Amino acid sequence: MFKTYQKDFLFYQRVLAQQPKDKNKIYSLYEPNVYVIAKGKDHKQYETFA
Repeated sequence: MFKTYQKDFLFYQRVLAQQPKDKNKIYSLYEPNVYVIAKGKDHKQYETFA
C-alpha cells in the first residue's frame, strides 16, 4: 500500500513537519503551487495566489 500512495504520504509528511519559519511552505493541499506575497498595504498584509 505504501508504494501506491508513497508520493502522497511524503507530501503529507512534509506538510506536518513544516515549521512557521520554514521557507517553501505548503499553503494548500489541493493547490500545491500556491504562494504568499507580502504586501505593503496596512489593511491586507498577505495575499495568496495560485
